[in-house]
Amino acid sequence: MKTLGTKMNRMNPRRGSASILVIMLSLVLVVFGVFSMMTAHAGLAVARRHGEWNTKYHQVESETALIAAEFHQLVFDETADVTSFMADDTDVSDQGKTIMQSIESRVAEKKLPVTITKSDHSTEVEDVVFLAEISVLPPTEDRIGFYSALQYRIDLSKGDHPRVVVEKTVWKSVTEDFEYKEDIEFRDVEVEVQVE
Repeated sequence: MKTLGTKMNRMNPRRGSASILVIMLSLVLVVFGVFSMMTAHAGLAVARRHGEWNTKYHQVESETALIAAEFHQLVFDETADVTSFMADDTDVSDQGKTIMQSIESRVAEKKLPVTITKSDHSTEVEDVVFLAEISVLPPTEDRIGFYSALQYRIDLSKGDHPRVVVEKTVWKSVTEDFEYKEDIEFRDVEVEVQVE
């Protein structure tokens, strides 16, 4: 005959397995919850860094655009001023040189970060071509800068009403300082060939 105590001993293992199952399920849910919180926090940190970078990028780009607009207005104004005061019989080359000198002096006066290079005064076509480089370099901790190169053509064939045109534009961000190493050597590669 079976006693009541024996019956109770058989039920205890079943009750313990249910408790262990609930504890394991809770533990798994807690671990997955912690992992999802860590992933969300890392994603938030990356999104913040990306947002800060985008903000700095657009600030520098808009600063460069404002400088380019101010320089374009300066070129237009100086060209109009110089051509209105010059006599009609003035040589186009002299007009071009006077315009370039006037533009360069105004850039220096306004302290714009613009470098004028490759100026060409063509007497055959009655125009002046020059390249203006705008460099907005950031503080070293930002590492985001902007470079713009604008090629201008000033058509002086219409006398008092010159036409100022931007022909080519380079507009790009500069993310890090870059310098060529001076100790790089370029040499021919020596290849050994065996002929049988």
